[in-house]
Amino acid sequence: MTRVEVETYLRKQGTQFMQMCCVERNSYWDDLVKIGEEGHPWYCSEHYVYVAFEFGATEPHEVSTEREKIERWKARDTDVLKEIKRYDMLGGCL
Repeated sequence: MTRVEVETYLRKQGTQFMQMCCVERNSYWDDLVKIGEEGHPWYCSEHYVYVAFEFGATEPHEVSTEREKIERWKARDTDVLKEIKRYDMLGGCL
C-alpha cells in the first residue's frame, strides 16, 4: 500500500496519527497510532505504545539545493508501506 492509501484509511476510521522520522533506519516519516500506555521505568514519567507504519521511499530523495535538503525528508504520497509493528516511546526521562 502507498502512504496515501494508509493515511486515507486511518482518516476515514477517525484514527488520529502522527508522523515521526525514522522508527527504523531507511524509513521515511513513519506514521504512529497511539494504542496505549504501560508502566514506565523510574527515570521516566511516561511509556507510550504505538503501532508504527514504516514507509520506504519509491521516489529518489536526492538533494542539490538547500531547499531540497528540507524537502528530502518530507513524507510523500507514493512512499510504500514496508512494515507494521509495535513501537514504544518513553517520555519525561531524566
